[in-house]
Order: sequence, then structure tokens, then C-alpha cells
Amino acid sequence: MILRTSLLVLAPLLLNPSSWADTLTGLVVDDSGSGVSDVDIDAVDLVTGLQIPLTNDSTGPGGAFSVTLPSGSYRVTFEPPPPPAVPLLSAELPELVVAGNTSVGTIALDEGVVLSGRVLKQGGGALAGVDIDVIDPQGKKLKQKGDLTAANGTWAVAVPTGTLTVRFDPTGVPGPTLAPETILAPVFAPTDLGDTVLGPGFLLSLKLVGPGGPAVGLDVDLKDSVTGEKLFTPGDDSNAQGQVAMPVVAGTYDLSVCTPVGTGLAGVELLGIPVTADVNLGTVPLPAGVLLSGTVTASGLPLAAVDVDLFDPISGDEAVLCDDNSDLLGAYAVLAPAGTWDVVFRPAEGDDFLPFTASGVELLGPTVVDADLLACIGNCTGTVVTTVVPSAGPFSGGALVAVFGGPFPDDGSLDVTFGESAGLVVSVATTSVAVVTPAGVPGTTVDVAVSSSAGDALLLNGFTYAVGAVAAVQPSEGPAAGGTIVTLTGDAFEALPLPVVSFGGKAATVLSVEAPHTLVVEVPPGASDTPVDVAVQQTGGLLFAPAAYTYGELELRLGDGVQGTLPFGDLDSVYFEAPAGAIATLLLKRGKASTLAPDLQLEGPAGTLVAFGGAAVSDKLAAVKKLALPHTGSYVARLAGADGSAGSYKLTTKAKWPLKVNQEVTITSGDAVAEVPFAVLDGWMLKVAKVKSKPVKGDPVVLLPELELKGPSGQIVDLAPFLIVAASGKVATLKKLPLGETGEWVLRVGGAVGSTGVAKVTLKLAAPKLKKQKLFEPG
Repeated sequence: MILRTSLLVLAPLLLNPSSWADTLTGLVVDDSGSGVSDVDIDAVDLVTGLQIPLTNDSTGPGGAFSVTLPSGSYRVTFEPPPPPAVPLLSAELPELVVAGNTSVGTIALDEGVVLSGRVLKQGGGALAGVDIDVIDPQGKKLKQKGDLTAANGTWAVAVPTGTLTVRFDPTGVPGPTLAPETILAPVFAPTDLGDTVLGPGFLLSLKLVGPGGPAVGLDVDLKDSVTGEKLFTPGDDSNAQGQVAMPVVAGTYDLSVCTPVGTGLAGVELLGIPVTADVNLGTVPLPAGVLLSGTVTASGLPLAAVDVDLFDPISGDEAVLCDDNSDLLGAYAVLAPAGTWDVVFRPAEGDDFLPFTASGVELLGPTVVDADLLACIGNCTGTVVTTVVPSAGPFSGGALVAVFGGPFPDDGSLDVTFGESAGLVVSVATTSVAVVTPAGVPGTTVDVAVSSSAGDALLLNGFTYAVGAVAAVQPSEGPAAGGTIVTLTGDAFEALPLPVVSFGGKAATVLSVEAPHTLVVEVPPGASDTPVDVAVQQTGGLLFAPAAYTYGELELRLGDGVQGTLPFGDLDSVYFEAPAGAIATLLLKRGKASTLAPDLQLEGPAGTLVAFGGAAVSDKLAAVKKLALPHTGSYVARLAGADGSAGSYKLTTKAKWPLKVNQEVTITSGDAVAEVPFAVLDGWMLKVAKVKSKPVKGDPVVLLPELELKGPSGQIVDLAPFLIVAASGKVATLKKLPLGETGEWVLRVGGAVGSTGVAKVTLKLAAPKLKKQKLFEPG
């Protein structure tokens, strides 16, 4: 109780500025040494990042000030009155320790020049309340008073000379959404920028969510998809609910979310977002991030400002990273999604060191990768090779591969070698080169080197020559969740020891080997919408099939929903499993303010398109209602925009399952067997199957039923633990029998001891009650 009383007494003292005992004093003057009055003084706590409420927080007539605040470390700023007063610039004490009465002496404010203008809306009306931000040549935002436009749209601020960036933020202006504007202004004397007209804008909004809930305080960057130019986007930090709303002008944009190490989340990127009206991207999930850290050195000494990038070794796609340069001690730390990455260390421009690539780094938990860069002799430009896709091929050569990295010049000087042999360069882009591989030694792994007028680069162990090929992969497509049973055919498979099979570098489960022609494997999970290499490693060497298997974009249960965005001309694929006879409804609807003209196709397990019949189609909706699905297995819904249209969409699904079977069977002879087929999905249960003899008039023989259950793969199930036979022998019942495989099952009914007759078969199936989930597909 004494402690509680003490805290209650102390709390008002901490919250009341008049109780603070420490004072901060000083004098603010201009270039001539004259005191400057009405200078506003602000203090931000360096520990909490919060601004401290101050009283008497401005200078008096002679420029003197005395403010009270608690002991601590602060960033203190001094903001003079805005024009038309003398154009003085703000000053800052970045790290000030206050302990007791503290004097900062004299603060001299530099004189600047007046930068002014007027902001109008289209049609000529003045815009009041537009926030004017000025960025100096070093990229620092200037602290200023008078940076809001007046009622007549005019504004004037004091600035230093130089080439400045002026940003116009209209988010505080009531009324329709206006697009922000950015102007590059060379200012070397008092400058009037004249009229700046702000046109109509649209809100691009989204919600960021991590595994633990809303992702707060993350920065969202937006770039023009065509020019790559970064936009000024006020409101681009996620709030306490993870929400972001940015005003933008119409266009097509690439969006990226940067995630600092402290967040524990990995960044994401959404490409080709068309904006011609307000666009809500919905919930954007951020995966958990895995920490990658290490130290970059050169000849054993720390090397600063080295850019660390991660590239997918299969697709060449780059991970979205934050603060990815090494510090003064050579240390770096970034967060990335779990998986396998090529880690590229690229020195700062002007540093005479060669880039370095650490290939095939597995990020499954916190990982340390150090790099020691070699000195560069000659043309040191930072050219780098990050990955080769595919990374293996036939020893006879002739495979077309892409070498990623850059920058690569298209001036005829570029050569690519695999080990000691030159490849044939087919085409050159800034960040990739298409090359036909030369012949090599079977089973060897070689370095890939690029030489050009822009510099030299080397990828150690970049390409492997296989000893042979995988002739076929069937099926060649499946869901990103993995689990598909695939048959590989070829001529050199070994049964012992068991071969190691991988899809895109991830290990598959080998189910059976029928050497030398057939391998049956279960596919591991993979990246969405990605073709991957299939490799078989065995004692005789590597067998390889480039880009032989494609992962679909998303797998869902019927009854789930999918939201996403389709870039211009793109296609999304959504997988689901269903038994034959299921009645399905699929509704593909364009999103709010989307320009997408929905187009929907459905591909069955046999790979053929399913006829829709009476499908409803409009400019906003493509619908398939109450469609009887003809086969058991995986269906693929192809989502597209008619005529290449783009935009957001929502797919909703419904289904009714055939969970009951009623059938009469007749056994006419002692060796006859009747079959009752039914279709199920993996995880379903045969809740009850009752076979009951039915008396037939005039027939004294009574059927004594015997049962056998055959699975989709032909396996016979042991029924003893689940079978109950009545004492009379006339009724046989199966109860709670789990069915572990998707496909067509058959209940076979015969007669014991040659008995014949008629029986009524009743089957009831149970589908697992799975919690519904809303899935999000970013497009």
C-alpha cells in the first residue's frame, strides 16, 4: 500500500510540466548577432521518440529562452517565424543531454531565401491547407513554419540554396481526393514557383497483416511500373490496424513493403497494380521473416556500404529487403522469407572490390553468411552474376538458360563461359542474358563467368552438367501446397541406393522405383505459379529435366474465398479437389473500382475443360451455378480478364457433396460379385455401410453378404476392425472406416458359402468439418 501511494503522488509530478525542475536556457540570434524573437522550440525524447510538451517554448523579444523539461537526451529544434519576416533557417541540436539547469549558449540561425508559390485545383480554384514539404539536396526534410497554403492557396517558406525537392501533400484538404505532386526546384535566389495545379487522385488502400495480427508502422513504397520512378505517397505508413491509404494519380504501379529486422516479418511485393479509380487491395499477408546476418570484409578488414541482395535461384526474382547495406563494422542483418536464396554482396560504386555471390543458401532459421570480397584489378563497375536458370542441363549442351545479374551492356562485348567453354549469347538485357550452353563433361559442376565492357563477374559452381535426362514428368502441374503423386520416366534410374529427387531444389518423397524406367514420387511444396526443374541425383550422376513441373498459384477447399489482383494480360490458377457428382458454384466478381472484365474457365482432373452450360456472364461477374463435377480429383479454375483487362477480383465457391449411396445388388451365383462405387477425398470417412438381405418372394435362399473394399490404387482394405456381422448373417455393417486417398472406391458384395439373393446397400460418408478460411492471392 505504501508503494501504491508513492506512485500516485509521483504521477502528477511527472505529467505536469510545471513540476519539472530542469531548465534549458540560451539565446537565438541571426547572422548579424541580433536576437530573434518568436522562435519556436521543440524537444523530442531520443529514447521514446515522443515530443515533450513544453511551456514558454519560444524566444522573447531579445532572442533569449528558458524552458523546463525533465532530465534526458533530446533532439531540440529551433524554428524561426516564416516569411515575410527575414528568411531564417531552422537549427537543430541532434543529441542534447539535459541534467539539471543546462545552457546551450548562443544558437545562430543561418539566413536563407524565400521560396513561394500558389496551389490551385483543376479549374482554377485556390486550395487551402495543402502541406508543403521541402527536401534538401542530402534528402533531409527541412523543419519549417508556414508550410501550409493560405485561404488563397499561397505559401512561402525559408529555404537554403541548392536544388530542392518540393512536395505538395493535399491529404488534409477536405473534399474529393487530390493527387500529391513533386517538383524539382533549383533555388539560388528568392524564387516564386508560380501556380501548381493538383489534379484528381484515387485512394490506393490495403491492410497489412502478419502471423500475429496487424503489421503496424511499416513503410509502403510505390513505383511507376513503366519508369521505375518512386512516387511521393503521403499516408504510406501502416496505422495501428495495419491499414494504409495513399492518394495517387491514375497509373500502373509496383508496390513493395519494407520490413525492418525488429518486425520479425518478411517484405512483399505486388506488381502491375492498375489504378483508374479507388482501389482496395484488401488484406495483404506478410510472412514471418527469417534472420540473415553476417559480416562483410575485404582482406579481413570490415567493408561498409556493401549492398546485400537475395535472389530466388529458380526464378531470379529478388526479395524485398530493408536496410540491406553493411555498416561501418561490416555487419548487416536482414529479414527474408524462408527458402533457398542466392545471396549477392555488391560493393559501393567506386570501391575496388569484386561482387561475391553465396549460392543456394537455405534460410530455415537464423543464418549467418559472411563474405570476404576480393580486390578488383582493372574495370571495377560492380557487374555481378546472381544465378543461372535452369542451373543444370544436358552434357551435350544446347540448353537455353538465363544468366541473371548485371548490369550487362548490349554493345557486342559480352561473353559468357561455362567452365572453359564459351556459350552462345542469344540476347542481352540490362539484368539478364539468354545463352545456349556449350557441351561439358557429364556429372561436373562448373563456374559461370561473364566478361564485357562493363566489367567481369563470376558465379562459382553456377551450372551442373547432367549425365542424362528425365524423359517425362506426369502430371506436369499441381498445387503449390505439394502432395501431388508424380511419375517420372527415363532410362537410367537406379533402385539402390534410393535416388534423391528434387523439384526446384526441394526434396521430394520417393514412393517407389521400378528401375530403370519409372520413379513414383510425392511432390514437395513450391512457390506459386512457378515452373521448376526436376532433378534425380544418384550414384551414376545427375538426371535432369528443366522447367518440367509447374506449381499452381493457390489451393483451396470449396467453400473458401479468394481475393487477388490480375495485372494486364495475366492469369491466376486456383486448385481445389472434389469428388465426382459434387455440385459446385463458382462466382468470379470484379473488385470495387476494378476495370477487370471477369473470365472464368474450369479444367478437370483429365486436363480437359469442363462445359459450363448455363453460365452467367456480365461485365462485372462470371458465374457457374450448380455445376455437377464429372470426375474425382483436382480441378483448376483459371481466372483471367477478358481482352487482357486488369484489376482486382473476388472468387467465392460453394459445393454440395454426394455423401449418401443407396443401391440394390443381386447375387445370382456363388462366385458372383456386385460392385457399389463411390467417390471420396483424402480425409473422408466411411461413416457407415450397411448391407442387408432383402427377402425375394418365392425364393427360399437368403443372401449372406460378404464385403470387400478396394481403394483407388487397387489396394484391398482390411475390414476386420470395422466390420460387424449380425448373428443371422443377413446384415453386415462397416462403421467409422477412414478413407485415406482421393479417388474412386468400390465396395464389393458377394455371398457367403455360395448363397445368392438380393441385398440393399446403404453408404453414408462423412467429410471432415474444417474451419473455413479466407485466402488471399496477390496476383
